[in-house]
Amino acid sequence: MKKINLFAPALVLLTVILLFLIKLYFMQIDALLLNHISFANILLISFVGLSIAIGFYESGILKSPKSFFSSRSLLIFSLSILLVLSIFQKQVGIDATAFFVICAFIYALINRKIYALNPIYLFVFLYPLLEFFGTIGTPKGFRFPEMTYSFYLIPIAFCCFRIEKETMLRILRFLFRVMMIYMVISVVYWWYNSMHFVNIGYIEWMTQKTNVNGIAALEFVASWSRYNHPSYINLVLLPTLISGFYLFYKKREKSKISIFELFVYSVFSIFMQLIMESRIGLVEVLVIILISGLYYLHINKIYFKLALILFLFIGASGLIVLQNKVSGFISDPVRKTDSTLAINYIKKHIWWGAGYSQEAAVLKQQEELMKNELKVGLWPKTYTHNQILGTMIQFGIPGAVLLLVLVFSLMWYAFKSRSYLLQMFMLLYIFFMLIEEPLYVQEGITRFFVFLVFFIHISESDKPVKSINLFNRPIKG
Repeated sequence: MKKINLFAPALVLLTVILLFLIKLYFMQIDALLLNHISFANILLISFVGLSIAIGFYESGILKSPKSFFSSRSLLIFSLSILLVLSIFQKQVGIDATAFFVICAFIYALINRKIYALNPIYLFVFLYPLLEFFGTIGTPKGFRFPEMTYSFYLIPIAFCCFRIEKETMLRILRFLFRVMMIYMVISVVYWWYNSMHFVNIGYIEWMTQKTNVNGIAALEFVASWSRYNHPSYINLVLLPTLISGFYLFYKKREKSKISIFELFVYSVFSIFMQLIMESRIGLVEVLVIILISGLYYLHINKIYFKLALILFLFIGASGLIVLQNKVSGFISDPVRKTDSTLAINYIKKHIWWGAGYSQEAAVLKQQEELMKNELKVGLWPKTYTHNQILGTMIQFGIPGAVLLLVLVFSLMWYAFKSRSYLLQMFMLLYIFFMLIEEPLYVQEGITRFFVFLVFFIHISESDKPVKSINLFNRPIKG
């Protein structure tokens, strides 16, 4: 008898019930009885509890409790925790990364084996070397940059083990379902806030960059998790959306998801972009859905043509209907000012730049020089919101060249390995690099390497890889 997947229907029903109860509660009671922080804590505890429950289900611990107490289980647990906790604030991601790296090294020591490093990582290692030499002449002096450890530690940690593909895909499904819970809780939290704290119309909220008493409206969406930057939240939610399409079309018995689950996740993803007021996130979600649909429909030419016509029609209709309603989303004077300051500095320091982590100081100086030309000073300038401009401010043309080498080498590997996960992931990051600097801040670096190396590991999991016995001669694994 075929097993019915009730996860997504139950989640949708629970969401509707919670939204209805919140609406009913605020209609009947004028005074707020529950404290704002207390409600956020309740949601956070609920998220942890539901994540643990999903983890127990996926791992099968309840069927075989003894299997939990092994180095392999500890490794899988640490990897799953790392993927989930990447969506939280920087320090949580750093701690989760350290825990995973330690567990991977312990696993290698117990099994007395390490595996060959994928040659593509040699291109990855070049960029932190640039940053290392870029510390010369900076106020802190010549040193190994503290934020670059992830460039080395995460790829090396993945060389300490090999896990069969089926288990890796079950970890992906665990992440997919936990992130669905994350979005449901964020929507509930937003609804809760919109009922009491925020006096903004829903259409205005979703089509304008709004604020409440000087606080950005997006602060009222995911701050229950103690982190609310929409772009960096998307660096976990959107790779997970990509993973959902991958799992759906793979249709492996132990890791498959239903089309309803994929549909629900896609709808929640679009809605999250709207309430977080993330312009690039909305574009990326639609691009992922479009390309993923066409990616798997290309075999059937009739479906491919129909899908292409449908998407073109929806896109054209959206532009016509919404052309006068999204001005707040399209116009971005802050980023325009940032890029203007950056370009003016780069013109005068094109060959080397200011050095590692000197971007904020440079932008502040440039702002002072151009204060009569631009309306600046409303927000502190800390970085350019563009990866290539930020890299050139710090390292000039050599930095831009190495950044392009890194991006194109990873794209080349993604197409060479015919990995849908890597192709879509790199496309996602190229979009993201146009409006943020993921390789300039720790949260961006951590998220980038966690998912990049995880997806590379999945693409290699069915291939033979050379291994080295830690206490003996080289062998083949």
